[in-house]
Amino acid sequence: CSLVTDKMLFNMENANLYPMLHEAIDVIVRLLEADEPISHHGEFWQFDDMQLQLRSYQNPRLPLAMPSAATPANLELIGKHDMIWMSPADKTRIQPEENWKHVVKGARAAGREANRDNWRIATYMHIAETREQAMEEVRAGILREAEYFSAVGLRGHFQQHEGQTFEDFTAESCAEMRDWVIGTPDDAIAWVEQKVAATGGFGGLMLTAHEWCDFQKISRSMEMFSRYVMPRFTGHNAVYHKEWDRIQALTEDGKIAYDTGGKPSNLLTHRPMRDAAE
Repeated sequence: CSLVTDKMLFNMENANLYPMLHEAIDVIVRLLEADEPISHHGEFWQFDDMQLQLRSYQNPRLPLAMPSAATPANLELIGKHDMIWMSPADKTRIQPEENWKHVVKGARAAGREANRDNWRIATYMHIAETREQAMEEVRAGILREAEYFSAVGLRGHFQQHEGQTFEDFTAESCAEMRDWVIGTPDDAIAWVEQKVAATGGFGGLMLTAHEWCDFQKISRSMEMFSRYVMPRFTGHNAVYHKEWDRIQALTEDGKIAYDTGGKPSNLLTHRPMRDAAE
């Protein structure tokens, strides 16, 4: 409801946007859950004896999802209908952990408990072997995106201070204000861990697909995320990390010797990706 160009295109009045959205979602939920035809006579829609011809495969209905940054009424609606909340990461907005309180309020008003598993935090990430490489790969693309969104009325999401113009933006400042991760796998891990600690926990991370650079670099970024970041939170490599820490501790105590008598060794005594981040 905040994109100025859409409001102009469909000739929609601001005063009607949220009431229309809420009435529509209420109707959709009723249709999805009803076993018999329903009737509705609201401000924006009126009908009698309507029923879906094809029911949801899920019971009682398919999951519904809605993005919302900070509008209390929308957040309460998400809680009311047990919807998936797509929460954008953005340092120019109220932080998501504060908005979660509105989701809880809406759920309790409907007689249910808010489910943190339905909470998704959405952001951009671009990962490479070093922070410098990652930024260099996407610098031009970030500025193209910032210029476009500035032109359609969303410049405030990139501004470091009121009145800042697009010409004063840098790729680094845009990434900082939008809370994006442009760096290494360790940077991505630290970002997610910080969000978990700040929010008290959420259901999942949504990475927005970007077109900041060529497909090969984007694919490499996704591969590095799946290989080095995801296992940290799924637990697949937890034993490896513990074993690594144990070996390092034994090495520091002198209980493991790496002296090969001058011969070449294939043993690593450092974490390759962590060293790259540092």
